[in-house]
Amino acid sequence: MESEEYGQYFKEFEWPWYMPSREDYAKIVAASGFSSCNISEVNRDRFFSDADEMIRWIDQPSIVPFVRALPEGVREKFRDEVVRAMLDRTLQADGTCFETFRRIHVRADK
Repeated sequence: MESEEYGQYFKEFEWPWYMPSREDYAKIVAASGFSSCNISEVNRDRFFSDADEMIRWIDQPSIVPFVRALPEGVREKFRDEVVRAMLDRTLQADGTCFETFRRIHVRADK
């Protein structure tokens, strides 16, 4: 997104997901009038069974908002570069792909 080749298309790009930190969640909960809350980070690391499974995950829904910001003529090349970079980073010796995931669980009482 920041490369010379693609950066021009992402100058006005708005990040498609809202992912607050634990601290931000605590502020949101407190400002919303809850009397108590428990905020925890949960490890949801994932092994994809093979490269094809990871590629399907990238194609839908992960890359969709980013590809939409690009003109038709560069979408496929961008997608292919993202897939190649992800596989380079995640592919394991046994053919699985490992990606780190974290979830934040919030439980609050009014």
